Amino acid sequence: MYHQAFLLEQALGPAALLVAQPGRLRIAPYQLVPVMRALRMSRPRLLLADGVGLGKTVEAGFVLVELIARRRAHRMLIVSPAGPLLRQWQQEMRQRFGLRFTVLDREKLQEIRYQQELGANPFDHEALGLISIDFAKQEKILQDLERTQYDVVVIDEAHHCTRLGTAGSQEDSQRRRLAEVLSRRTDSLLLLTATPHDGYDPHVASLMELLDPSLVDGRGSLRGEAYRRRLERFGVLSFEEEQDQAVLEAEDMAAELLSGGADELLDQLGATEREVRRERDRLRRLTDIRDEIQRLTHLAEAALKEDPKLAAIVAALHDIRTQEPDANVLIYSILSTLTARKRSSQPCALRLNTIN
Repeated sequence: MYHQAFLLEQALGPAALLVAQPGRLRIAPYQLVPVMRALRMSRPRLLLADGVGLGKTVEAGFVLVELIARRRAHRMLIVSPAGPLLRQWQQEMRQRFGLRFTVLDREKLQEIRYQQELGANPFDHEALGLISIDFAKQEKILQDLERTQYDVVVIDEAHHCTRLGTAGSQEDSQRRRLAEVLSRRTDSLLLLTATPHDGYDPHVASLMELLDPSLVDGRGSLRGEAYRRRLERFGVLSFEEEQDQAVLEAEDMAAELLSGGADELLDQLGATEREVRRERDRLRRLTDIRDEIQRLTHLAEAALKEDPKLAAIVAALHDIRTQEPDANVLIYSILSTLTARKRSSQPCALRLNTIN
C-alpha cells in the first residue's frame, strides 16, 4: 500500500512535462507540440513531418521519455536506415535522454538466441531496440517481428514505406510489408519524414493508413480532414496555436538576450550605426561638391553670355583683320598676367592668332 501511494505521488500530471526540465537540450516551442498531443491520445499514433534539421529525432525522444515517465510504455523499437543515421539515433537517445537502445543486428540477435532457450524470440528479450529497416525487412527477421509486441515503434524516413503499387520495386514492397507488420504489433506508432507528400495523394494516404486504417477509404484516398489529427508538422497549425507559438518564441529570444547575447548585439548595432554615419557624411560631402560644380557651371555660362568686353574684343579683331590681313595681335589681360606670374617669376604675354 505504501509503495502504491509513493507511485501515485510520483505520477506526473497531465500538464507536467519531464522533458521541460533543465537538461542537455535547448527546446524550441514547436518541438513540444507532438508530445503534448501524444499525451492527450490513448494510443499515440502520429506522423511527424517537420522539415530537415528541425529536430524530428528530438520530438520523438520527447514522446518516448514522457510515455516511460507515465508508465505507458516499456518496450520500444526504432527503425532507421542503416549507416550513420542508425548510430546517430543510438547516440542521441543515450546522450540527450538517457535511453540506452541496443542495435539489433545479426550478431546481436544470434547472441540473444544462444543465451535463451531453443526457439525463443530474440526481440522479446530487448526492451529498447534499434534496427535497420533493410535488415528488418528480411523474411526471417520479419517472422520474428510478427510474433512479438511493442509499446512504441518509431519509423524514421517513413516515406520509404509508402505503397507504390506496380511502380515500386520488390525492395519497396518489402519495406511496406515491414511497416504494416510493425503497425499491427505496436500500440503507439511514430512515423518520421521530411517529405510526407511527393505529389501523389495515394502515397501520403498509405502513410496515414499505417496510423489508422479508418482514415483511408477503399480507393486509397484520405477521408475528409480527419487525418489532420494524426499529422504534426511545423507551420501547419491553427491560428491560435501559431499565436501561442509566436509568444513562446518571443519569450525565448528575450531570455537569450538577457543571458548574455545583449552586449554582443549592442556592439554590433553600435558598429552598424557608426558605419551608416560615416557613409552619410561622405554622401553629404559628395552632394555638396556636385552642387558647387553645378553652380559654377551656371555662373560661367551666364558670364559668357553677358560680358560686353568679349564682344568688343571680337569686333576689334574683325576690324584689324579687315585693314591688315597679315597682322598678328597680342592681347594682354590682367587675369592672364596674374595667373602666369604665379607659375613663373617672369612676366608673361599671351599671343593669340587673329581670327580668320
